[in-house]
Amino acid sequence: MTTTPKASSFISNDSAGSKSRNPSDTKNSQASSFISNDSAGSKSRSPSEKYKLRASLHNHTSSDRTDPIPYSNKELIDHAAKQGFRILAITCHNKWVGSKKLIDYAKSKGILLIPGTEQSIKMRHIIILNSTPQAEKIHTFEALRKYKKDHPNCFIIAAHPFFLGPNTWHNLIGKNIDCFDGIELSWWYSKFFNLNKRGKALAKKHHLPFIGTSDTHNIKWHGITHCEIAAKESSIEAVFKALKKGRFRNITKPVSIWQMLLMPLIGLRDKAWFIKERLKNIV
Repeated sequence: MTTTPKASSFISNDSAGSKSRNPSDTKNSQASSFISNDSAGSKSRSPSEKYKLRASLHNHTSSDRTDPIPYSNKELIDHAAKQGFRILAITCHNKWVGSKKLIDYAKSKGILLIPGTEQSIKMRHIIILNSTPQAEKIHTFEALRKYKKDHPNCFIIAAHPFFLGPNTWHNLIGKNIDCFDGIELSWWYSKFFNLNKRGKALAKKHHLPFIGTSDTHNIKWHGITHCEIAAKESSIEAVFKALKKGRFRNITKPVSIWQMLLMPLIGLRDKAWFIKERLKNIV
């Protein structure tokens, strides 16, 4: 990931009435822009407050049933540890990841691994953190709502809710907003084209945290957008509490138009390869 010496721009999302902060209040060695999220009702923070936990909450690996990812769960954990991440979630499509063995491995690398999955509901993607294997059975909003009620310690994020797709304009997330604890700020945007704007407005309207992720499918792009959390301790409970109260900041920067165009093309190529390999196994 390309690095720059310091943050060059600061954008405050002040939906809860918090005061704007000066760019000099923040120090970061890896992002060219800084977005602070205040949609959860947090108060203005002192410049001295430290965001200790670097978090990556939306990632895919070779465990994924849909996308052909070349790196394993452990390889992603190793890579994230080298980057200085303390919180990680592996959220493969319709596949739960979070075994005790893997959690212990992550812990040995200094990382809190949050069990998770990314479920598909009517062509919308839903990240369920601190979930159980039973979450793989969720394919309707009714089932998601029931799961949330039965598992109150989970944390549900609407992934790239308004990105192009068959149900883009139906606002299925807004109609089922009671199911969600947060809205995703996706890495896939540029200075001239940004589909995150509607998601940000939705988060502001419902006072939900707007959380940056890198939706990693290519390990080289891991962390291009992520968040840093001001939690009292490295525990799932403390992390979720901080997110809900807006005690985090997003580290992000727009990518180039060429990078934006390249990723879908790479995705199509990988899908074709994936289908070809599946057909080989059938034959």
